[in-house]
Amino acid sequence: KTYTFGAGAITVNDDFIISPTSSFINNNALTVDLGAGGISATDRIQIIPSSTAYAELQTNGYSVTAASLTLSDARATFTAETSTITLTGTSSSPLTRSAGTFDEGTSTVIFNGVGTLTLSSGITEFYDLELSPTLTASRTYTISTSAVTVLDDLLCNPSGSGGVYELQVDMANTIDVTDLLTIKKNTSADCEWNTTGTNYALEAGRIEILSGGILTANGSTITLTGSSTPFTLSSGTFTAGTSTVVFNANADVNPMTSGAITFNNVTVNPAITADRAYQFTSGSTI
Repeated sequence: KTYTFGAGAITVNDDFIISPTSSFINNNALTVDLGAGGISATDRIQIIPSSTAYAELQTNGYSVTAASLTLSDARATFTAETSTITLTGTSSSPLTRSAGTFDEGTSTVIFNGVGTLTLSSGITEFYDLELSPTLTASRTYTISTSAVTVLDDLLCNPSGSGGVYELQVDMANTIDVTDLLTIKKNTSADCEWNTTGTNYALEAGRIEILSGGILTANGSTITLTGSSTPFTLSSGTFTAGTSTVVFNANADVNPMTSGAITFNNVTVNPAITADRAYQFTSGSTI
């Protein structure tokens, strides 16, 4: 069966739960399609089929807002497509998958809860990921205890209300950003990206540390795979610690850096298939 919402925006003042049952053995499925207005739930969206039923929430590219999104059964599916999914929860893990399928499509997932959070549990792949709370006090986000891949861009861009605050983003496993990791502030709130004392590996096509952005590298290995200015420092802070920054694009990389960057160790080790040229800009220190 398919349930389809109409074109108007849907507001749910508490929980939105999809929980079909089936008494048949042929694994009947319920698909819930969003309409053009999208859906906003004040509290939870849960997909929890029972018996032998299957359940899918299909966004059709429309917006989804909730405090949290939970998948807790192997027969549960969230199909994000091109949607923007905004999770506002202020405690625990706003995005949780203990079983089932989170199909990221080409969606953008935004976390903006004002709390100390472990952002996701059981989700290992995003398309675009954005961390953009409006802070009223300094907070800490932990991305996930699982290794995470971001298939496009990751943006840390907090803002502050009523003071000058910091969003500290702690890694609790490896993170791989296929294209661009941007670390910056919006207004009155810095973003500090911290690989932590466990020295988790960080990989990205490119990293840009802009005004209000801080990358604390500790003893981590940071691998840059892009060929178009892989490392930019502009009015931000790079604390190299005992880290190693690796450049390994199979391409000409000119320039490798933008800004006056002080490194600890640098390794250039691409697996090249033709002659390649790499060039540092002036102002970098190793």
